[in-house]
Amino acid sequence: ELGDISRAFIRSRQIAGALRTAPEFAALADAQLAMLAHGGEERRVPRYTQLFREGAGAHSFYVLLRGRLTLLEDGASPLYYRLDQAEAA
Repeated sequence: ELGDISRAFIRSRQIAGALRTAPEFAALADAQLAMLAHGGEERRVPRYTQLFREGAGAHSFYVLLRGRLTLLEDGASPLYYRLDQAEAA
C-alpha cells in the first residue's frame, strides 16, 4: 500500500539522519547512509535484554537510536550511558 511505503521511506530517512550524528558514520555519503538505514532492522527491546557478549563472534552491529545501554564487564558494577543521539555498539 502507498501509505506503508511512504511511512517506511520517511522512517528510513529519519534513521539515516540519526546515523549521520554518530562519529562512526559521519564520513559516509548520503547514499551509503540510506543503504544502511534501509537494509537495517529497527527493533525495540525490553529492559534487561542482552544484545551481545564480550568475546562472542559478531555478524552484525547495533545502533542505539534512543534509550539507555548498560555495559557490564566481568561482573563489575554496571556503567550507565544515557544516549540522546545515534551510537554504534
